[in-house]
Amino acid sequence: MKNFHLNDIDDYYRFIKENGYTVVYVTKAWNGQNEATAVWFGNNHPLNISKFATQGPAADIQACVEAVQIAYRNDITRLMIKTDIPYVYHSMTNWIHKWRRNGWQTVNETDVRDRRDFIILDHNCELLDDIVWELIDDQEDFDCCQEAKLFARQSLPRH
Repeated sequence: MKNFHLNDIDDYYRFIKENGYTVVYVTKAWNGQNEATAVWFGNNHPLNISKFATQGPAADIQACVEAVQIAYRNDITRLMIKTDIPYVYHSMTNWIHKWRRNGWQTVNETDVRDRRDFIILDHNCELLDDIVWELIDDQEDFDCCQEAKLFARQSLPRH
């Protein structure tokens, strides 16, 4: 897969913007047996990626890492990550601050689940000037969310 750079993209491929932020949707699709994740910048956008994923939250976190890395490689400094994955959203907006202070331990003094992936995501987030996280549901931003899910489903195995 070719790595596109913002300067390589013609005007047809526009980013979705909101309040000065470039918007990316990070979502997943599930077919009852398998999961796939999507990083979706808009319809037919060349920076969109979807991947077959192992089950579990690590794949969701890694998709967010990819979204941030794509933004960084393409000189996007203000990113809004819209996701329908509550675990990732709450981790990055609430819990991560406590985890850092506690040496990546939970309030129960156990290791944070998916600690390695969250540390990688946290370090990547520092590369950008600002990241806003937004938890969405399927009814909110319905069209974009559904398009992102359809894009993720493309990576699911066909039975």
